[in-house]
Amino acid sequence: MTPRLPPDIDRMLWEIAESQDTHAYDDFERRFPQLVGELGKRIQLVRELRDARGSGSARPLPEFDRRAPARLGPQPKAILVLCAATVACIGFGAYVVTARLANPPPITRPAPVPLGAPTYTGNPNSGGFNPEASGQGALPPVRPKETPEQQRPQLAPYLTPQKLVEVDRTKLQLAILMVASSGKLEVEFAPNMPNPDIRMEYHNMSALDIIKDLGPRFGFTAFREGGNKILLIPKVDPNAAQLPAATGTGFADNLERNDSTDEPGPGKTRQAQPTNASGPS
Repeated sequence: MTPRLPPDIDRMLWEIAESQDTHAYDDFERRFPQLVGELGKRIQLVRELRDARGSGSARPLPEFDRRAPARLGPQPKAILVLCAATVACIGFGAYVVTARLANPPPITRPAPVPLGAPTYTGNPNSGGFNPEASGQGALPPVRPKETPEQQRPQLAPYLTPQKLVEVDRTKLQLAILMVASSGKLEVEFAPNMPNPDIRMEYHNMSALDIIKDLGPRFGFTAFREGGNKILLIPKVDPNAAQLPAATGTGFADNLERNDSTDEPGPGKTRQAQPTNASGPS
């Protein structure tokens, strides 16, 4: 397959093949010896085209048929019939509307319903009406207008009271992380935060209230940093009063302090615990 030639060389090949100039052929062969074969193919193609044109037989031209063009669209008779039908429909519609307006249907009025005379009982000055005495029966009670219940604003998870948070024994910081996770709080501990073993139990208190309640008990303060982030600092403000939680109750104990009180002091012996004489059941 012949590679694609540049436009100027391709045009030069066709011009030399059509002109059949020997000088131009020699000059092209000297400049582009690798394209001599392509030039020969085009010279042969031009010769074949010229021979085919010269030996062609004259074909008779077809005669022109001068027929009248066919009309497009609906016929005049169909248009007249359609217009007549349209006029008839409009006339019939106008007649029906006029007839109804001229002779409207009679209006049927409902028959009056006798209600009976009201009967007054009791004090004649009170103007009380007794529906049972008048034979109409008791009047239906009037229901107050129902109003849609006001939707309470949805509280953040760390402000929503939790039914029960109970831990028998664990580290303080682990308990804080557990409470913060349940309320979707992000907690940051400052250095030297206390971490004793504790026990706690809270009812119907939010995660934020539980952590704030643990602060004065174990020597730290919780500061809100905005949103759900709090910072715990191992220091308690002595002037700050410990306010009760908004809802719920609870307590927390330092188990390490309780264990140390159970240890005997110097020169003292631990009191023996009574044993169960019955043994394990």
